[in-house]
Amino acid sequence: MLKGLKLWFCLSLTFVSVQSICLLIIPLLEIGNVLNVILAIIFWMSLALYIVSVILSSKQRQKIEKSKFKVKKLKKNHFGILKFFQNKEAVIFDVLLFISTALIIVSLVLKTESVWLIAVGLFLWFISFNLHCLFNGKNYIYIKAYEIYKKEHGKNEQKKCKSC
Repeated sequence: MLKGLKLWFCLSLTFVSVQSICLLIIPLLEIGNVLNVILAIIFWMSLALYIVSVILSSKQRQKIEKSKFKVKKLKKNHFGILKFFQNKEAVIFDVLLFISTALIIVSLVLKTESVWLIAVGLFLWFISFNLHCLFNGKNYIYIKAYEIYKKEHGKNEQKKCKSC
């Protein structure tokens, strides 16, 4: 069951990466080019698939929680958007989110006309924001807690994690 949760989580990461890369490619294309339409379709399809994969990973996590393994701190945890620095991986993306936000603010204040600076700033902000939400969210916290519990208690005991 956890494999299904990990699969949906990895698919979420893949779709958000595709979306972000689409934003980075925009400066390469000329206005009115057919590739712009294709890029827009890929972007919006990736967004739809990202949302679906996040919803399905949450449903998979809830299903596992009901049958096998409960994590106490998940009840207190809200959406990943409201949390910061929940784990090592999240710290990386939280810091990148702050840096990319500063980059965008500086480029706006300086009224830069560099399309690449704006595109890179937008790419970094978009991917770091989405990864911030994913890695600070309930699904990833659940995956990590489950893996830690399995290492500490073995494969046979999977009922309830009181220390998590």
